[in-house]
Amino acid sequence: MPLLEVILVGEGEREVRAFVEEAHRIFKEVLGTPEGRLRVAVYPLPDPLEEAEGPGEG
Repeated sequence: MPLLEVILVGEGEREVRAFVEEAHRIFKEVLGTPEGRLRVAVYPLPDPLEEAEGPGEG
């Protein structure tokens, strides 16, 4: 099963949903991926300020 991993660089659930729908359409049209056979995982981009401070700091 194809897996498309996405790193989210902005906020907006509506934008993510639209992106996922478009990804499904493209995979189906271009690669012939059957409906329901593409998994899309969306990960938020870590905040560099939180990473620099370390856990429990700040």
